[in-house]
Amino acid sequence: MPTRGFVGIGTAEQFNGRYNHWDSYLTGLGPDVWATVQRFFRADRHVNGFAKLLLSYTDWRQMTTSGICEYCGQYSMAISSEHVVTTAQVQ
Repeated sequence: MPTRGFVGIGTAEQFNGRYNHWDSYLTGLGPDVWATVQRFFRADRHVNGFAKLLLSYTDWRQMTTSGICEYCGQYSMAISSEHVVTTAQVQ
């Protein structure tokens, strides 16, 4: 059974996120997100690169596979607004 969730980044005024279908609990998705954020922070001393990369994909899994579908092998980089979580939807 999937544990749906999202990975997001934002400020008190604005928030954006991307959908994640599987293992979205803290001990499932959490370590992957933390490792990715830390990699960017070590390289750039901030998370701007992580935010830009995350928001350039439609979901977390697509980001971790560099846009290659694990099922069909097709490359896809198209942003779909149905996967974007905004502040208005969170409130």
